[in-house]
Amino acid sequence: MPASVLFPKDPKRRLEVWWSDPASRTRIYLIVINGRSGWIAPRGLRLGQNLAEMEKLNRKPFKLKGFDNDIASVSDWNGGAFADLPGGCKASASLRADPKAPAEAVKALSADHEYTSADAAVRAIKPTISEILIGY
Repeated sequence: MPASVLFPKDPKRRLEVWWSDPASRTRIYLIVINGRSGWIAPRGLRLGQNLAEMEKLNRKPFKLKGFDNDIASVSDWNGGAFADLPGGCKASASLRADPKAPAEAVKALSADHEYTSADAAVRAIKPTISEILIGY
């Protein structure tokens, strides 16, 4: 999928814009915030936030798919603030387990299961947002 990259040489300002119609670069399909980007998504979602910060912004716990290669993804905002964003866009986030988390604890949170952000086992590995996707 062809994309435009804003500020490709500046990691703190980098942003990917994926197009539904790449020839005319119209109709945004997806916006990707990753790496060390400082962009802030709707309702204050940003890279590096932990579960407690995400729950506070969402106004409630949410669901995520378990970890695969130390990465999990939000699967359902549970009717929270991120479930209904202005302009009809949809937000998602990938979370990376803390590098200091025991490998066994991360592997115990299998990718083929869904967990709540309030689950003690999920909180114990201290995941933080590593990528944000805004889809249209």
